[in-house]
Amino acid sequence: MTLDERFAKDGGAVGAETEAFFVRALKGTGEERAALSALFDAALRTPTGRGMLEGAVGAGYSVAFEEGLDANSQSGACDSALKAIVLNPKCSFGAQLSTLVHEACHALQAERGPKYPSLFCVADQMKYHRAIEADACAHECAFICEAKAFCPEVREDALKRGMPMLETYERVAEETGDFRAAMNAAFKSWYDYPPYQKAYDRWHKEDVRTIAEHGLKKDYNGYFMTQISSEKVAALCLYREKPYVEPEFLETPRAFSVPDADKEEILGITRRYALLVGRLSCDRSVERMFSREDPTGENKRVAEHKAREVAFVKSSKETAAPPAVPVQDGRDLKKNIDFWKKIRGKITRFGGR
Repeated sequence: MTLDERFAKDGGAVGAETEAFFVRALKGTGEERAALSALFDAALRTPTGRGMLEGAVGAGYSVAFEEGLDANSQSGACDSALKAIVLNPKCSFGAQLSTLVHEACHALQAERGPKYPSLFCVADQMKYHRAIEADACAHECAFICEAKAFCPEVREDALKRGMPMLETYERVAEETGDFRAAMNAAFKSWYDYPPYQKAYDRWHKEDVRTIAEHGLKKDYNGYFMTQISSEKVAALCLYREKPYVEPEFLETPRAFSVPDADKEEILGITRRYALLVGRLSCDRSVERMFSREDPTGENKRVAEHKAREVAFVKSSKETAAPPAVPVQDGRDLKKNIDFWKKIRGKITRFGGR
């Protein structure tokens, strides 16, 4: 029975058995567990919410509030090592609700995904982490659209926080009636949002630095060694248990670019790591990523063309033939002979030879 069929069968109601299944995941004080239970009750009223939470709780994840999260920048987190989802108690109910589904999606990704993504080369780490974040956001968009009828604040809070992917999802869903196409469009639009780009560029760079420093501390030379194909990454992004993103999209300039300054900084980190752990070569995979500033490479080609022109002109000047000695005509030659005769006479008078 599919998720939609199970949902339709019980009308979204939470029975005693289902409630007991989810209650075991709730952690904290009595008041905190009551607040978490209210979030679960709302999320379970939608097919997407129920699918994410069933998978996460079934995999052994717990859910709790975490005081240490920044209300302005982090509404929740998922720790796959501890199998724990934490929510920011300072956020609104609507923000907590959509974040719960978002983080539950990350839990499912971790369960079916690679165990140690830090072993991937830098380019593939970025490709993987960006894709799973775009996937979680797309599922969050689907959930919000399902929940806004009975919880309108979940949509209002999402738009206040800055989530243009939601508007993309709604537009495509309304135009086509195809929710898989809406998921695909929302996924891709994640890569177009500058605040997310900047935040994740910074996070990726610092993560590479942290991994390298850990390798140096433990004298481990195996980081940044393995690869993961775009097909395998896309296979981790599922809608109704089927992939919905084209693997080739993950290798386009839109999805697979990095700022030039970050590229140089990351290369410096991987070179240093390779040198200090005794590797014969460093991870240079970031070089195959597109330039964020010049994704088509046109600016680089123009600059290289101009540089070649300047070098050619300079080389032509340096290798040009020396100026020819002017040929003297008969009058100039006679003048020179007469001049040297006079000089020779003077030198002889003063005792010269």
